[in-house]
Amino acid sequence: MQSVIKIPPTAEIRKNLAAAKAEARYLRRLLPIAQQQEEAARLRAEAVEKQLTGERGQG
Repeated sequence: MQSVIKIPPTAEIRKNLAAAKAEARYLRRLLPIAQQQEEAARLRAEAVEKQLTGERGQG
């Protein structure tokens, strides 16, 4: 028995491709924002760590 591979219609492929490209553009716009948030979170964590170690040193 031979298996049949179904190929979606060209219009569907184009629609999926357009959706994937739109998602890629969206994610590329979000990347710098996410990187800035990550850096801000890292800096906050370092500040809290310094504050905690400073409090321990004074005690």
